[in-house]
Amino acid sequence: MNAPINRNADRGGAMSTRTTAAPRAPTARLRVPLRPRPRPHRRRGIVGPTLLIASGSLLLLNTTGLVGWDVWAVLWRLWPVIPIAVGLDILLGRRSLAGSAIVAAALLVVLVGGAWAAAAGMPAAGRETIARPRAGLTGAEVTIVPGVADLRLAAAGDVTLLIAGTVDRARGETIAQDYRADGGVGRYTIASQETRGLPFAGRATGGGDRTWDLAVARDLPTALRVDTGVGRTTLDLTGLQLTELDVDTGVGQTVITLPAQGRFSGTVDIGVGELIVRVPAGTAARIRIEAGLGNAQVPVGYARQGDWYVSPGYATAANRIELEIDGGVGHIIVEEIGGP
Repeated sequence: MNAPINRNADRGGAMSTRTTAAPRAPTARLRVPLRPRPRPHRRRGIVGPTLLIASGSLLLLNTTGLVGWDVWAVLWRLWPVIPIAVGLDILLGRRSLAGSAIVAAALLVVLVGGAWAAAAGMPAAGRETIARPRAGLTGAEVTIVPGVADLRLAAAGDVTLLIAGTVDRARGETIAQDYRADGGVGRYTIASQETRGLPFAGRATGGGDRTWDLAVARDLPTALRVDTGVGRTTLDLTGLQLTELDVDTGVGQTVITLPAQGRFSGTVDIGVGELIVRVPAGTAARIRIEAGLGNAQVPVGYARQGDWYVSPGYATAANRIELEIDGGVGHIIVEEIGGP
């Protein structure tokens, strides 16, 4: 069979003959799938699991009483060890099981050894006696900052002392006292200085709560400031000659018994907990209450004047108190005591 002839005119008008070849059948290609390259096996980090196991074990020892809570503050001071351990784990530990074991062992050795060395240098737990003379004073400004502890404050029986009592000191804690006298006014501050900086610090070694049991001179005009952290606060101000009162609480119940005589103003800021303010019968009071996330209860007969609650006869009373209360989370109770 002859191939088809294509006749076309060239530039000069002459006819040319061109032969067209028959199309070829397509050639089938065999594709071989490529095998994925195996990725190098990388181990997961061991620092996180090691810290979880160690912290869980330590919490178990804390709750059973075998190890004091103050160890957490010591460990907190060693936090730079953690990023170092993470870096070593990335560099060495994730490449081999032996490297992971070395990193984990080194981390535990550093943490345990560092905690032991730091704890060895901490002041031991104990009890301190407070006795500050008041010779020559005509007035006072007293500031008490117990941190994490129960506080009991009352009027002193010894007329020769500005402030007296005992203070429980936890392991690793120091009690700082500062006193200055100027123009007959003594300015005294006692404050907890805790190296731990953790809420667990309130537990003394061997169990039991820390307690600050203090008394302030009863016949000396005094501006009193109390700043608490965590714990129960009981302020029995009966018999004190207050010129000003400033109370700032953190977490816990606070009970304040106001003096029956005198005139003064004060503020109370509460964080979380219950506040009970006890007003002696016969003492007039004008109290502003911002309840926050809680509720407020005042004695029957107090007149509401905006945010203020005013007892009967306040304007002409010889003994009266003006108090501003800012609440946080909890209950605020104002009650009269000593009535018929």
